Amino acid sequence: YVLLGYFITDSHGNASVDLRLDASYHVLWRDTQMAWTGDDGPIVSRTFAPLASEPAYDSDGSEQTVGIFGEWERLPTGGLRLPDGDYAVSLVLTEESFHSNDANDGWWATVMSGNLTFSVGLPPVFTEHPASCLARTGDAVQFAASLEGGLVAGTQVVWYRDDTELPTATALQLDLAAVTADAAGSYVCVATNAFGEARSRAAALAVRDDLWTETEYEQAVGERDARIADLESALVAARPDRDGDGFTDAQEAERGTDPDLYTLALERGWNLVSLARVPEDNTIAGIFGAETDKVKALWVWNPLLLRYEGVDTLEPQRGQWLFWDGDPVEIEISLPEHAR
Repeated sequence: YVLLGYFITDSHGNASVDLRLDASYHVLWRDTQMAWTGDDGPIVSRTFAPLASEPAYDSDGSEQTVGIFGEWERLPTGGLRLPDGDYAVSLVLTEESFHSNDANDGWWATVMSGNLTFSVGLPPVFTEHPASCLARTGDAVQFAASLEGGLVAGTQVVWYRDDTELPTATALQLDLAAVTADAAGSYVCVATNAFGEARSRAAALAVRDDLWTETEYEQAVGERDARIADLESALVAARPDRDGDGFTDAQEAERGTDPDLYTLALERGWNLVSLARVPEDNTIAGIFGAETDKVKALWVWNPLLLRYEGVDTLEPQRGQWLFWDGDPVEIEISLPEHAR
């Protein structure tokens, strides 16, 4: 049993009391039987004079004050939590004779009782959330979420796009076939059970027909590199310019300059740079040596993700943004013939 609360009636057995039913006591004691401690329930008192004319007494008596309290039930620290599930219990109101060492004391007479059913559980908990994605018109898109313990009986799932319910989306996976621009928006999965509601983090869907897939991007890069190689071969065969500085090897011979030495002029701040060919060591450290610490950033545009990304090598035939944190300088870069 669990002793939830207690009260004292008047001499006619009447009482009006609100019971919270949120405590657990061991037994009841009169305050004259046992010393009250701070862990015990509050002392409830009533003063009355027994009269034989009242139904609870067979003779008159002197006025007295009775106090009772619930002895603390020594449960583990923090209390106990029932396992999730459905429960059926009886709620019983009894008249107690109070505990003592007397063999005839310590019994309860039931005054009234009733049955009670209740359930114990928690609201759903998302363990995985849907991820945002980019798509093109006609692509198939899937958003997925996961719940702790999975989708169990009694739990309902629904998806929303921009706060509008999608009535046919009732699973943890939302499949969108052949999306259009109208499908773009913010998607949220909502799970509900008898104990509450949980909402996933929002996932964004952008429908952009100007985007490349990764495969298409890699194919375009390959075709570009092959075309550059063809053009380089044709140019070198017609008018050799090994360092790619705009002067042919013959012109450099006339000027007395090195056809394998390229001069990179830098100003303080951002510089748009490009090399005609790959040096033996095209890393930032390999090119700038002792001046490497003055290169604060080297960025290149990624057309697949539509953003700039940091890199640590200078690539040929490609514009790159370099931030130089030093005085204006000219860096000489050796571009040997084998690097064509």
